[in-house]
Amino acid sequence: MKTDRNIRQLAVAWLNSSRNFHQGLQILLNSGFKPGVVAKLYRVGPQAPEASERLVFLIREYISVFGKPDQPADTDAVLHVFDGMPSPEDTPDEESKAILYRAKRGKNPPRIGKIISEYASLYRKREKAFRQLTEMPEDNDEKNIKKRKELSDSMERATDRMEKLYPLFRKHIETNQDITEEEADAVAIETKPVEEPAKQEEDFESLSVEQLQQLVIKKSQARSKAKNWLKYQSPQPKPEPNPLPDCAARIKYEKKLARLENEIEKIRYIIAQKMP
Repeated sequence: MKTDRNIRQLAVAWLNSSRNFHQGLQILLNSGFKPGVVAKLYRVGPQAPEASERLVFLIREYISVFGKPDQPADTDAVLHVFDGMPSPEDTPDEESKAILYRAKRGKNPPRIGKIISEYASLYRKREKAFRQLTEMPEDNDEKNIKKRKELSDSMERATDRMEKLYPLFRKHIETNQDITEEEADAVAIETKPVEEPAKQEEDFESLSVEQLQQLVIKKSQARSKAKNWLKYQSPQPKPEPNPLPDCAARIKYEKKLARLENEIEKIRYIIAQKMP
């Protein structure tokens, strides 16, 4: 039977080897490190964008925190895993329907009850926006272009908010307890208007190689989403293509895709310069 120290030694040896994806994944599975994140990496497989780089990052993180009392949370925004649970984009529709049922039933503890009600409202809003988007005429007059952009932006905002709420629902299901005031406050919507600061160009040069590699993965995930929106009108691939028609939303995603491509190329160039 392998001990934790044996597993750590295997992890170090793996980094100095040819880094077989499945062997590295098995090391993490045996270690019990970030089980939700590792399970997601197992599901997406080595063919996923930057999956190999992400595996290397997790192996290095496991080695660096080995033996320390404070272990990192089972969370990875790049892989869309929060507190060990997949985000709403990766959640089966049955899970979302379960939340809708709980919202309709209404018999929930007060703090998680508000979370469930908001999640259900966002889910219905996103579904409605998606139906409206698919039912719109193909005419590219100014009115239709504006409406398509409004609907796609609405879907994005709803999904972003749902990603923050979903882990709290899963925790409630597992513990059968209400969430804490601190947890509720952490996802509370800011009521005061906040002036958004001017966006500054990212300083890639000041980041370490590991930070840059993580950034490449994150931006590659965003690039995949942008491609999916253009090809399927959805952040996730669908069985059949459903290209986004010529409209403001398409221009938005095309510009975003071009920007991400340039940034990824720039970051990889900096990584190559920093590598020994």
